[in-house]
Amino acid sequence: STLKDKGLEQPRWYGQNRYLLHVQLVFLIHNIACLF
Repeated sequence: STLKDKGLEQPRWYGQNRYLLHVQLVFLIHNIACLF
């Protein structure tokens, strides 16, 4: 049961983490584009 819950929990955390990383990357590119 614990292993199953962990298996279900991980992809969501990974997806959320990737989403936050993507947002930061877009924000950074936008800032650089504004500077130049």
